[in-house]
Amino acid sequence: MSLLALVGLGTMAMWLSYANGANDNYKGVATLFGSDTTSYRQALVWGTATTFAGSLVAVLFAGRLVRAFSGHGVVPDALVGDPRLLFSVAAAAAAVVMVATITGLPISTTHALVGGLTGAGVSSTGLTGISWPTLGAAFAAPLLISPLMSGLIVAATYPPLRAARRRLGVRHDSCVCIEPEPTAELAAADGAALLSHTTTTPLRT
Repeated sequence: MSLLALVGLGTMAMWLSYANGANDNYKGVATLFGSDTTSYRQALVWGTATTFAGSLVAVLFAGRLVRAFSGHGVVPDALVGDPRLLFSVAAAAAAVVMVATITGLPISTTHALVGGLTGAGVSSTGLTGISWPTLGAAFAAPLLISPLMSGLIVAATYPPLRAARRRLGVRHDSCVCIEPEPTAELAAADGAALLSHTTTTPLRT
């Protein structure tokens, strides 16, 4: 691989990483800010720190990921690992993710990469040069099956968990006595105020 190709691929990889981070960084901590658990800045710092930690762990799986999106098994062997193919896949995915991020549209970087790989393969070899069974089994099927599996797991686990919550007497609201009621005061003969009693009022959350 020439130096120019290496620089080009590195640039596209960094752009894709930037686009992916811009799109995904805040998703994991949006609930923290939306529920007023943290401030916007705190949520952003937390999201950045956890995303960085995740990226370090992802290095362990980088080899398998690069192999998956190198076109192996999908395009002819002559194109597998071709810098032009890899450049096209990364550029297409990064551009789509950036446009979606800027416009606020939902996007998946994995879907964008699969689309880029398919488009680059078709552009290079035509419709007949792509191994559609491999593309479907290795990429499309997991992307389609994973949300269905998540839905089935939720459907199976939520009813017993809800029943357990009801049996334990846990309600949607909770009561914490932290706000004192206005105290009752009596006037003494000399004009001084006397405290007769004070209580606490449940504050519902």
